[in-house]
Amino acid sequence: MAQPERLFELGLGPFCRGCPWQQTCGAAETAHACRGWGPQAPGGVEVLHPGLPITASYMAEIGGPGFDDIAAAAVPARNLPAYLPRIRYRRGLRGQLTEPIYSISIEDALTRRGIRSVDEIRDFVGLDEHQGLVLLMFGRDRVLERVWSERDTLPGEIAQAGYLDVVAPSYSTWSPRPRTEFLYMAKRSLVMFALLQNAGARAIPRLAWEIPHDVKRWARWLQSNPSVEQVALDLATYRKKSDFSAQLKGLALLDELTERRLSYVINGVSTYPRIMQLYDAVSPRRVSLTNARAIARPAEGQERTFSEKCATERQLIGRARASTSGSTLQAERRATVQTMPKSHVPMTTGGIPLAPLRRLASPTKSSRPQA
Repeated sequence: MAQPERLFELGLGPFCRGCPWQQTCGAAETAHACRGWGPQAPGGVEVLHPGLPITASYMAEIGGPGFDDIAAAAVPARNLPAYLPRIRYRRGLRGQLTEPIYSISIEDALTRRGIRSVDEIRDFVGLDEHQGLVLLMFGRDRVLERVWSERDTLPGEIAQAGYLDVVAPSYSTWSPRPRTEFLYMAKRSLVMFALLQNAGARAIPRLAWEIPHDVKRWARWLQSNPSVEQVALDLATYRKKSDFSAQLKGLALLDELTERRLSYVINGVSTYPRIMQLYDAVSPRRVSLTNARAIARPAEGQERTFSEKCATERQLIGRARASTSGSTLQAERRATVQTMPKSHVPMTTGGIPLAPLRRLASPTKSSRPQA
């Protein structure tokens, strides 16, 4: 997220002057500003580029890239476990599921006929009536595009299916792509969060960022919607060390700007060094980790049961929490005392309380072409 030092300041990107989304974007004078694009560029010609007339219609269907038209209902932080194991829709898991709460991906919950209910999943995999499920709307692009194309009906089905929580879709924000593509994907996830809430689901917003400006926009929205106490991040695709570190810098900034009041559901962090990095960025007391390690195919000669793999993950996370929780907690307490506002009125990142926002109306029906 931090940009390397340059001998000369970057000027406006070639498409920034006159761009209707320039102020919201915030990348006009950075390396992330939109450049030329063509068939050989990542994602090809179907990405949303400011030079394409169709981009404006996609932005219109989500109400523009700004967040201020989304007013959240309450999202009280649920006390999720430090490790939230993910299951598959597999009968072979029967007899191995002893945790009070598990997570499941939208890829395992969505069928041709619609969303699977929690009761259906319980009967198939061997959960009892007291064990809960969190639905993670993380998956392949084609599955998430189907979710978007069925947004008029699917949120209602999900709300009636019995999930404890529903994490909003993790629409792909690959890099490099034009900023307009990122802005569309980030807002589209927030639109789905609003539609899920409006349908009665206990939804958790999924956040994404590329540059500090994105983090500040999220912080402003969160401080304008103080009833949102829990958010989600999907860090599974940040393979490079520099990309992962940049995401954690953004997380630390968000946590500071929101006065360290949020709890986090974070997907995709699975190695001990990365877990330690994450806990250095935000207190482990407010983080619930989920990943696909326990359901991944084992390497040859390393056959282990699902419950054995869950135990390994839990031990790994517990060791990291024990190593960092004391120092992180002390630092958090000091920072809270130093930054505690004199008033309990929620502040925006600009220090000015915002007027109440109107609740989102369902956008016009449209389907995003497959990139």
